[in-house]
Amino acid sequence: MPAHDPPTLSFYRDEAAAYGTRADSLAVPKHLAMFVAELPKFATVLDLGCGTGRDTRALIDAGLTVTAVEGSAE
Repeated sequence: MPAHDPPTLSFYRDEAAAYGTRADSLAVPKHLAMFVAELPKFATVLDLGCGTGRDTRALIDAGLTVTAVEGSAE
């Protein structure tokens, strides 16, 4: 996706509330725990497109240092 992809950003802006409710109601994916298990203790990770921050929170709770970036202000 280009740095400024208006259709994609527009979609996420328009659907932010509904998406956030759905995403936050789901369990953290199992593959995230598998990913964390492969990292060195106290690793630093980048969470691009972090959305509501659900996975970011799980990464922080696992002891990682996380930089979270979201393209949509909503």
